[in-house]
Amino acid sequence: MFENKPRKIIYVEKKTSESGLWYGKEVYYQCPECGNVYDWIDRSKGGNKHYFCSGCGNFLSWAKLDYENHKETDSSFDKDMPFWKFLEDPRYGHTWEREVSMTYSHSEQDILKGCISLMKRLVDDFDEYLEWVGFEPDSEEERFRVSVPYSVIVRTLFLSKTRHSGGTSTGMKCRNLGITEESVDFVIEKKEEQEE
Repeated sequence: MFENKPRKIIYVEKKTSESGLWYGKEVYYQCPECGNVYDWIDRSKGGNKHYFCSGCGNFLSWAKLDYENHKETDSSFDKDMPFWKFLEDPRYGHTWEREVSMTYSHSEQDILKGCISLMKRLVDDFDEYLEWVGFEPDSEEERFRVSVPYSVIVRTLFLSKTRHSGGTSTGMKCRNLGITEESVDFVIEKKEEQEE
């Protein structure tokens, strides 16, 4: 259902409301993104598979609630411990790796390589299509050849929606990614005629 949606970590929030059954407050837990309501038992439903909100599809974390719980109830707990340190301590079961392991992605270098690989695959698919329709280029000029500057690819992938997408920043980003060439060529190679 949410396979194509980018997921982020959402920290479940504790809420209270007036109880309709008895005098006092009723406690419930809510996804702050979509308002989906959970009870405490929901956090362990299905074991460790109950990670994602059924309303918005984002990664649900109960870490902030556990952090506040420890502060209130555990006398040996360091009350001044910052939240990020709580996430790093494996004793509390919310290590950063556990919290975000399902949302990790490749490095930027791998993303760049993957993008170029996809672009080359499209060229190969285009080549197959041309072969299927029976198109044969009469000259080298008619042969499919596109040269895309690395700066265009890098700016589009990593900098396009930022405030630092100019030439200087793009050049720095290219150097950070270890790019040494000016551009990448996408070419449909001339097929060698097989000898019989």
